[in-house]
Amino acid sequence: MPMSKPSDLKRIAEQSGNEQICYVLGAGFSNESAYKLPVATGFLSREARIYCQDVTNRKGTIAVADHPELPQLLSRLEERYGDLGSLNLESVMSDLFERTAGVGRAWSDRDVATVDRLLLPADPSIQAAADDIPLPPLPQGADLRRDYELLLLYICLRLRIVEVPGAECPAECPAECPMVRRLLHTVRRRDSIITLNYDTIIERHLTYRERGPGDRDKRLENLDLYIGSSGASYSGGGGTMFGRFQPRRGGFLAKLHGSVNWRACSEPACPNHRYIESTDRRRSDNLDGAEQLHCGLCGNTPDTVVIPPVATKPFDRFPKLRLMWLQAYHSLRLANRWVFIGVSLAPTDMHLRSLLRAASEDWIGTEMAPPGQICVVNPDGKVAGRLRECLSPWVQNALSAPDAGIVTFDKISDYLAAVERTDVDRATGSPTADTPTQRHPKVIE
Repeated sequence: MPMSKPSDLKRIAEQSGNEQICYVLGAGFSNESAYKLPVATGFLSREARIYCQDVTNRKGTIAVADHPELPQLLSRLEERYGDLGSLNLESVMSDLFERTAGVGRAWSDRDVATVDRLLLPADPSIQAAADDIPLPPLPQGADLRRDYELLLLYICLRLRIVEVPGAECPAECPAECPMVRRLLHTVRRRDSIITLNYDTIIERHLTYRERGPGDRDKRLENLDLYIGSSGASYSGGGGTMFGRFQPRRGGFLAKLHGSVNWRACSEPACPNHRYIESTDRRRSDNLDGAEQLHCGLCGNTPDTVVIPPVATKPFDRFPKLRLMWLQAYHSLRLANRWVFIGVSLAPTDMHLRSLLRAASEDWIGTEMAPPGQICVVNPDGKVAGRLRECLSPWVQNALSAPDAGIVTFDKISDYLAAVERTDVDRATGSPTADTPTQRHPKVIE
């Protein structure tokens, strides 16, 4: 398969302001930022620093060892899965999720009523009345659920260090990241950003760019509106019940795997159980540090909306995530250029691979002049090949043509230099409502 050089980045043809770029960001993007957020392998670390907030709402960081529960969690995970340094966060998350909420619950959850408490004394030196009577196994489900919830807490505290102001955070946690700011400077209103990460780097930097009430990035408004209930818009009124979720007048910000600042009510019978709200909207900085968020309808504490990369994503629990994936599909389908930054395209993430195949089957970029382009920013040279396997046969065939192929960059700075040089005069306006959607027959040679 042809692999283009960085200098081969093509200028996007402007068609009445309709040209769009769709960025797909993975853990490698956040790792290369000034915050140096960890990738999946190495995420679980006793030496890490985590976010904290005291009773006066002062933000800072502490060592994991200083947390009252997380050191014990890491010890249990190491005992169960092996050396922490070699563990993959997503593998641990997936296993705990499957054994607490997925198919594994059948063998992980055991009926406490079947355990004879008289045969389980607190003193382990006391034996059962008859040595030939085997002691029943301890119930495991509750412990696994506890560890899964603590793992979500660890993830949140590990990634929320980006919220700590630079003055109160070590040098590696500045208020803004020059790389992220530089990337967003090239992003136009009609461009979309799809992130597979749980962190809030993109949202925070989009907020930093605001200078007044009228400057709020529309992508942020849409994100808060679409994940919330029907009355979640900033104007106080609900949106229409049905709509065309296509980036016609502006791009989307879609977080496909949830976010450390997203919460949903934990009570299944509550109407808020199926909706999501960003804690950033509540201006939690103004709350007393001892306060805890509770559902406004039923009073229950919320669940964190962080989704493990399992084969059966919990869309029934968080149906708003399905909307995120729909937005991502249309953002890819209508974009002239796809840019994958720090995305590993793991074979186990079947949802992402299916999304790319579906979007490439209907990709408008194959019908534009010049045709659309795909870029991969990753030092791992195998990622481009894995991406090609996810694409439709039509696009794979198009990438095999002369002067075509996936454009690869080893570093984010290389891509930024190329895009700043190539798209320097790219229009800043929003696309019209007449984004082309006419499909033409494809012939696979």
